[in-house]
Amino acid sequence: MVKAALLKVSVILFALGGVLPVRAELKALDDEGLSAVEGKGLGLVFEDFVFEHTDDSSRGQIFRIEGIKSAYGASKGQDVVVAVNQLYIARSGSDYGGTLNPVNLGRLKNPFNIDVLDGDSIGVEDKAVLEIRAPQQHAPDGTRHKDMDFDGAPDPVYAEDGSPLRDVNGNIVLRDYNVASAGFDCFTGAAGGGLCDSRTASAAYENGERPDLGMKFSVKVGSHDADSLNIHAKAAVIDGTRLRVWGEGNKMVGEFHLNFYTPELMISTCEDGGASCGKALKFRNFLLELPLGNAHQPMAMNVNGSGNFVYEIKSIAQAAQDKFGVTPTQLPSALGWSGGGTRSAAQNKALWDWFNDYYQDPANRGNLYIGKLEVHDTGGVHDFGSSRIENLLIQYMKITSHDLMK
Repeated sequence: MVKAALLKVSVILFALGGVLPVRAELKALDDEGLSAVEGKGLGLVFEDFVFEHTDDSSRGQIFRIEGIKSAYGASKGQDVVVAVNQLYIARSGSDYGGTLNPVNLGRLKNPFNIDVLDGDSIGVEDKAVLEIRAPQQHAPDGTRHKDMDFDGAPDPVYAEDGSPLRDVNGNIVLRDYNVASAGFDCFTGAAGGGLCDSRTASAAYENGERPDLGMKFSVKVGSHDADSLNIHAKAAVIDGTRLRVWGEGNKMVGEFHLNFYTPELMISTCEDGGASCGKALKFRNFLLELPLGNAHQPMAMNVNGSGNFVYEIKSIAQAAQDKFGVTPTQLPSALGWSGGGTRSAAQNKALWDWFNDYYQDPANRGNLYIGKLEVHDTGGVHDFGSSRIENLLIQYMKITSHDLMK
C-alpha cells in the first residue's frame, strides 16, 4: 500500500494572450478561426504533497525485488532480495526521511507542463513533438561571484594546470555565475541569487517547492545478513528538466535534459540492515546538468531481439551521414579542413552550418559540479575538496539492459 497525500492538484490550461474581461457570448469557430488558436499545453501543480512507501509486511506494505540469483563468489546461485525500506518525497527539513511534511511541486505561475510542440520551431523538421517538462528556469540578467566550494572566498576560474587563473596584473580571475533578479539560488534559495524558480520552505513559503528525496534499501544474499544502502537529497530542484519524444521510422526517439541541484546529496551504507550508518559520502552543492540526445542526434529508445531495452545516441558522424549523405571519410573535404575548417573553405555550407549549430549550442553540453566532497566514517570527516566537469558533449552513447536471471 502506498502512503501518499495529494491534497490539491491544480490543473491549468494555457493559451496565448492575457486574461481579459469577457463581455460576449460564446460563438462557434470555423476552421479558419480554429487555425488561429495556439494552445500552451496542460499545467500541473501538486500542493501539500507527501509520498512514502516502505517494505513492511506487518502493515501490508510490500516493496521488494526478488527472483535474482547471485553470480559471484561463494554465494553464486543464491537468492538475492532487494527490499526498499523507505522511498519518500516530502518538504525539506525531513531529517533524512524521519519527519515527513507536505511540500508543493510546481507553482501556479510556473507548473509542470505537458504540451505538443511544432518540431520545426525546435530543429525537428516536420514532426509533432511531445514535451513533458518541470518548472522552467529564469533567463539570466546578470552575474555574481559565489563561494560554492565552502573555502570562504569567491570561486576562481582555473587554468589548465589546475591553478587559479590570473589577469595581466596578477590578480585572481573570479568566476561569474549567471543569476536572475526574479530567480532564486539553486542551492541556498537566496532571492536573486540564481536561475531556479522553485523556493525553499520558509516562513514566507511554508511548503516551498524543493522536496527532500530519499530511498533506503537493503540487499540480502542467501542466508547472509542484509546490508543497507541509503540515498538522500536535501531540498532538491529539477527546474529546467524536460523530456521530448517524437517518431522516427518505426522507433521512438527524443531528448532528455536533466537538471538536478541539491545542497546535499548523501550516500550511506549500513551493516546488518541497521539504520545507523557508520560510513557516508556527502556531496555538498551537487549540480548535474545532463543533456541526453538533441535535435541533431536524438536518443533512440527501442527493444532488441532478446527483449532488453536499448537506449542509444547515434554518433554525430552517423547523424550527419543520415541527414546529408556524407560519409565520415568525406567529412574533411566537405567541411574544408584543409582550408582551416572555416565556412568559406567548406564545400558543403549546409553541413558546416549544421555542425556549427551542434557545437555552439550550450544546451547540448552538460556540467557536473561538487562544491565539497566529504567522507564520513568512524575516524571523523575527511574533506576531498571540490570537483568540476564542464561543457561535457556526448557524441555517442549506447546503454542496453540485461536479464540478471541469465
